[in-house]
Amino acid sequence: MIEKIREAVSYIRSQTDQQIKTGIILGTGLLGLSKIADITHKIPYTSIPHFVEATVEGHHGQLLFGSIA
Repeated sequence: MIEKIREAVSYIRSQTDQQIKTGIILGTGLLGLSKIADITHKIPYTSIPHFVEATVEGHHGQLLFGSIA
């Protein structure tokens, strides 16, 4: 299991050089927060090793990187 996590983390890190200070997990109803953020990278869940595919209708299935002023 830990090896799968390492592979996923390694892939995510290979996609951006952005230094992450804080992570926010958005749930239903919080999509508006992503609309006011300055999004710099989008990584589809399906491209991340061992990530599960989003199955909820309307879910974009992306890991977003950015900032909020």
